[in-house]
Amino acid sequence: ASLAALGVRVQLTLASTRAAGASRRGGASIVNDDLERLCAALADEAPADVCQADLHRAALACHCLDLEGAERALERWRGAPKALPGLLLWGRVRSSLGQVAALRADWRGARQLFDEALAAFERLSDPAAATRERRQTLAYVAMACMDDPKATLDEARAAVEDVTGPLCEAVDRLVDSNTPEERWEHHLLLRLLALRSPDGPDARRYINALLLPEAGEGHPWPLIQLYRAILLRPHDAAAAEQVLEQAASAALDAGDAPAVRMTGATLLAALDAWVPGALAAREGLLDELRRELPRAARQLDRLTRPVTNLRALLEEALPVYLH
Repeated sequence: ASLAALGVRVQLTLASTRAAGASRRGGASIVNDDLERLCAALADEAPADVCQADLHRAALACHCLDLEGAERALERWRGAPKALPGLLLWGRVRSSLGQVAALRADWRGARQLFDEALAAFERLSDPAAATRERRQTLAYVAMACMDDPKATLDEARAAVEDVTGPLCEAVDRLVDSNTPEERWEHHLLLRLLALRSPDGPDARRYINALLLPEAGEGHPWPLIQLYRAILLRPHDAAAAEQVLEQAASAALDAGDAPAVRMTGATLLAALDAWVPGALAAREGLLDELRRELPRAARQLDRLTRPVTNLRALLEEALPVYLH
């Protein structure tokens, strides 16, 4: 039977599930038009289902660097009472709006929204769900804090430790870990060390303990390898270049996920600073990404300019939650 022959609520469930899968893969939206129509039809009848679908729509828009689309997807919930979608989904909406605010470099607005989400999750009756949701939002807080130019290193470190625990212990636990369960903690740890404190004692502790910089599977492993390469570079330039080249290739081979392939192109641009011509060798890549990510023209243009500062490249070419 065709999708149109099914009931409207079944259509919403199927389209929402497809959107969730596309979002997890970092893919572009192929179902957003369907979702928008179905959400509008069912907003008063099934608010929780519609809210969940709108969250998927917002995630897909962010993956396509379409911040306006993400805000439109969540607009109906911005002023909604908590009871309408339920406390869990209301908190996720605040967390998602906080991510959009951070993508716009509205650090104060982002922190307020994150705090509202954290307070909502604190009230959940299921302790496991409360812990899971708070932990994810705290990771967003940490990434935003790292990128906020007004946040000190101590503030960024404290935000990361809210997720990882004490940094020195996290270094020992994560340095050779490539398990899926620890990849986001690993990413946060290395993001802080490489971008905020590459010469600090925790960075030296990590590099001294790193035996083989092997990568795990999936996102954000290309970024973990990027940060490892940044830390390795002063000690072993050839190894750092090899790690970064492998990370770029892994992201570029991520199938139909243009946002992740955008990450790969950015890593090649970073590699250009060490090995000139790395990006140019992937002929046609930027043109492909311009077709796949029409909202990313400014970021893609940044990749064509010389790289003198890797942190500046990441901040300008990749949104905060993609690096």
